[in-house]
Amino acid sequence: MAASRVHKLARLSCGLLVALTFARALRAETAPAPTPVAESAPQAAALPEPPIEVFPFAIPYYVLKGVTYPIYKLGHLIKKNRYSRRSVGFLTNENRSFSVYPILTVGDGRKFGGGLGLAHIDLFRRDYHLKTHFILYQDLDQRAVFSLGNEKAFQALGRDFSFEFASTWYKDGDEDFFGIGPDTDESAKSEFGLRRFTVGARFGFELIPNLSFSPRIFFDTALANNGHAGLSDPVEARFPPAELPGFGRNISYLDYGFRLAHDTRDPDVSPNRGGLRELVFHRFMGIGQKGFDYFQWDVDVEQYFTLGHPRFVLWLHNGWTFQNTSGGSQIPFYRLAVLDVNSPLRGFDKGRFRDRGSVVFNVEFRYPIWDIIDGTVFFDTGRVFGGISNFAFKDFKFSGGGGIRVTVNKYYLFRLEAATGGEGVNVIFRAVQNI
Repeated sequence: MAASRVHKLARLSCGLLVALTFARALRAETAPAPTPVAESAPQAAALPEPPIEVFPFAIPYYVLKGVTYPIYKLGHLIKKNRYSRRSVGFLTNENRSFSVYPILTVGDGRKFGGGLGLAHIDLFRRDYHLKTHFILYQDLDQRAVFSLGNEKAFQALGRDFSFEFASTWYKDGDEDFFGIGPDTDESAKSEFGLRRFTVGARFGFELIPNLSFSPRIFFDTALANNGHAGLSDPVEARFPPAELPGFGRNISYLDYGFRLAHDTRDPDVSPNRGGLRELVFHRFMGIGQKGFDYFQWDVDVEQYFTLGHPRFVLWLHNGWTFQNTSGGSQIPFYRLAVLDVNSPLRGFDKGRFRDRGSVVFNVEFRYPIWDIIDGTVFFDTGRVFGGISNFAFKDFKFSGGGGIRVTVNKYYLFRLEAATGGEGVNVIFRAVQNI
């Protein structure tokens, strides 16, 4: 029996060593040949890889390197044949100020969807920025976003003021609801329909370099209803009306407030230094009905740290949401603070936890795999609570995972992530356009 175990262990060790050797061979094969330079020419800093060069801890890195090798080769084939330049040239104008781009989203809580986006950074040749996109999901749910703005729309008091007109339309026939509070059970999942439309404007100016103040005013209307016909678990069948304030009513708000932000991040789709400190205030004042007015405060802090090399990046994030009412008002159940895959608490479904307050902490490490591919490892934790007086450092939910990011000519970023929080595995794919 002992000899059999020894033989099994030996075979496993040999297999791991073969995999490690093969991965190292891949790295050696694809490494660029050294270019002769003059003695006085400065040498670029060598890219340290892998992050952990100790057997067996480096094995996951080399396995991921082998798995992503076809993506790496495809990316270089595209570069070699200039397919990306041809496609960008086909989808943009001559001076690259206009772009049409595809959108694909899977597993982020909105099911499978695809659509088109359009962006223009010099509309009317007066520095107006136009951004719009439309996404259609497999069950015919829809999402549309439109914005038109100018970073230097006008001057007043010796300052440049920005202006943005924005609107969103959202229709989802199977939103998820698990109840209210941090201890809701996964088996309590139910569904409802939601239609929401917002339109309004925001202004902004810099108080000092990197510190901006942006007042806003929007019209915001929404209707929660039965959603798609034949839902397996309609929300009104599982929860009593007292737990569903606002259900079946079209509730409209005047949403006014401000955003105060200190932003020193790199102006890139994948920042590697700098940070964001942000305070956002909303006053939701009911239009045409009473009993649903409320306030909302959002506090967000994030920071990027470079660890010895521009592509070794540590991201730290902390976000808080506080909601409160006055005069006996209620908050519609679908407008409560949410902690879910988009918060991000990536191991949990969309709409998983709801209450009048939420907090989330995130730690993410980004490291290079190939020249166009980065790997990520992340850990998320957070909870919802009924108000600041009910907050305690307990009942936190935890999730962790990893993924890859693929950057193509600094125009597109494709992200593939997998995460778990004890309720199954979430696989998330997102594409972000950077013009």
